[in-house]
Amino acid sequence: MNLIHLETLDDPRLHPYRHLRRTNWTRYSGLFIAEGRRVVGRLLRSRFPVQSLLLSQRRLKWLEELAADLPPELPIYVLPHPLAQQLVGYNFHTGILGCGRRLPEPELEQMAAPPGERSLLVACIKMESPDNLGTVIRLAAGFGCTGVLLGRGSADPLSRRVLRVSMGHALFVPLRWCDVLEEDLLALRSGWGYTLLGAEVAPGAVPLEELKPPRRCVLLLGNEDTGLTARWLELCDQLAQIPMAPGVDSLNVAAAAAVFLYHLSQESSSAD
Repeated sequence: MNLIHLETLDDPRLHPYRHLRRTNWTRYSGLFIAEGRRVVGRLLRSRFPVQSLLLSQRRLKWLEELAADLPPELPIYVLPHPLAQQLVGYNFHTGILGCGRRLPEPELEQMAAPPGERSLLVACIKMESPDNLGTVIRLAAGFGCTGVLLGRGSADPLSRRVLRVSMGHALFVPLRWCDVLEEDLLALRSGWGYTLLGAEVAPGAVPLEELKPPRRCVLLLGNEDTGLTARWLELCDQLAQIPMAPGVDSLNVAAAAAVFLYHLSQESSSAD
C-alpha cells in the first residue's frame, strides 16, 4: 500500500483536493472528486482511472475495507485531520476522498439498446440541482435504465455532490452530456425507435396508471422551476402525469422520477 504521510499543504500533489466547497473547478480539469468510503470504494471498482486518494489520519482504518480494490502503486496521501479540513475547506467528517480521471462520454449509438430490446432512458432537460440529479441517476441505476441524457445547463454529473447523492452510481450508469439534446432525442426516435414520453402536468397528459409503457422509451424530465416548456412538450410523443390530491399541483422532479421509473420498469417487466 503506497501511503504517503504529509505534514504540509504546500505539496502540489494535493491541488485537486483544495477548497472543494468553493468551486467545482474539476468540471473542466479532466478530473473529479469522490467522497466517502462507499463512493470511493465504487470509484475503485469503476472503469474510471484513479489518480490518488486523500485520507484524514483519523480514517486510516477504512483502508482495510478498501484493500482488495487498491492498486499497490496508487498514491494515498495522509494528512493530520486539522490539515485535511483546512485543505478541503469544510468539516471533513467523511475523512476520505478519491480523485478520478474523466473519460470520454458515450456516443449516442452506445446509449441506444440493440433493435428489438426493451430500453428505458432518462433525459434531464436542464436539471440544475446536484441533489436532484444525483437522485435521478441513482433511480436510473435502481430501475435498470440504460442511460441518462443531460441537456446543457444541467449540473455536472461527476461533481462531488452528485456522486455522493447518487451513492457512486453515476460512475456506472452511462451518462451523455448532449451538445444539442433535442437532436439526440430526435435521432433516438427516428433511428432507434424510441418513444419520447414527457412527465408533465399539461393538457393531453394521461394519468400515469393508465399509460401503457412504450417498449423503447425516453422519459423527459423538465427543469425544477419551469418543468417541460412548450418547446419540449411539442417534441414529446406522449405525455403522462401523476394524479395529485386537491391543492397540490406537482411533486419535486426527483420524487416524480421515482414514481415514473417504478411504474415503467414494473410494467415493462410484466409485459415480457
